[in-house]
Amino acid sequence: MLFFRIPVLSSVLSLCVLSLCVLSLSVLCTSCIPNRLAGTEVGNPEITVSARFTIQGTGDSVTVMGMNIKCMGMTYHTATHSDSTIWDAPSGTMVDMADSTASGSMKAVTIRTGTWNKAELVLKNALGDASLPDSVGFNALVNPRYAKLVKHFEGEDHHFLFEMPREMGLKLMFEKSRIASWLYKDSLSIVIPFDAGKWVSALDQNTLLEIRKDGLGAPYRVLSPTENAEAYNLLKSMLPKCFMADSTEML
Repeated sequence: MLFFRIPVLSSVLSLCVLSLCVLSLSVLCTSCIPNRLAGTEVGNPEITVSARFTIQGTGDSVTVMGMNIKCMGMTYHTATHSDSTIWDAPSGTMVDMADSTASGSMKAVTIRTGTWNKAELVLKNALGDASLPDSVGFNALVNPRYAKLVKHFEGEDHHFLFEMPREMGLKLMFEKSRIASWLYKDSLSIVIPFDAGKWVSALDQNTLLEIRKDGLGAPYRVLSPTENAEAYNLLKSMLPKCFMADSTEML
């Protein structure tokens, strides 16, 4: 009897070890799934959500070379009236709206599918010091504190730095019909356009503005609360209206 029990015991032990290995591998693989939010476990229908910021309305009138803003998160409301938030980060995520590459996009996330009745996107101003291009050329300046743009007047280019409002917070609200236009199969591709042509349309080439010189001696104009304040306040008041959403609220 002893001769037959030893192999059986060995087989049982081997089976237990094999089961533990399979369980460990399963746990490891589950923890490695990227960009998956709570509630999207295997077996639940899922959808991939991404967001892209764009500059529109430029044409031959304006070129936006840099416009940084922070995305603080998006809250969406489903048919069951439950609210969920994606891209929620305490310090926000910096995006350059003038960059058509990944710098102007939010990282795609995977969530449980469901019909969105509405969505709200919160934006805040980007941080940066007050450095101005006194030692470099205008084109070389990189500072998220300022939106950098060129306004074209009858074949002549005028360079501007617009200081993004320090206290600015915006909530962009989107309704069900617009959200439906973003949906294709199992992807929701959110597009947040900014109409730059409309924004700078109030700038007049005949308006007398204080001029600075960059590190190469070329002229440019700063629009800020303390410099060319009248033009600055005009563009500041226009800024929220140029985000193309169903409605916009200042925070």
